[in-house]
Amino acid sequence: MFGYIFIKMAPSFIFKNETKPYPPPQFPIIDDAINGTRDNGEAVTSLGGSFIAFYYPGIYIMAFLLGYVIANLQNRFEHNYLSMIRGIIINLALFQWISRGYFPQEVDHLAYMLFPIFLLKIFIKKKKIASINHV
Repeated sequence: MFGYIFIKMAPSFIFKNETKPYPPPQFPIIDDAINGTRDNGEAVTSLGGSFIAFYYPGIYIMAFLLGYVIANLQNRFEHNYLSMIRGIIINLALFQWISRGYFPQEVDHLAYMLFPIFLLKIFIKKKKIASINHV
């Protein structure tokens, strides 16, 4: 579950025959469980992905961690537009994680969606500092 994130980030030249291992370990298990192929587009929830990765302890630990993260994210944002957009992005990513259960994809989407907000925040701070220095 967590290790495949690094496989996705690694360049392909470090793997044998310069091809990354595909499919991820979770996909064949899902295909065997539903007696289907990847063409069906079937997925498991976050609890299913946790079970596949860590068996029964994974269900309890990951459900606890998800609840802990959600509880700590409530009311942790400032009251401005960037913070509101960041909250929406995190909610979208959490929805995908809960409903689709494939953690490496969740990390990719969260990083790609939060990166522009991070850049906007830096540009806004620089603009504010530049405007203070010109006064």
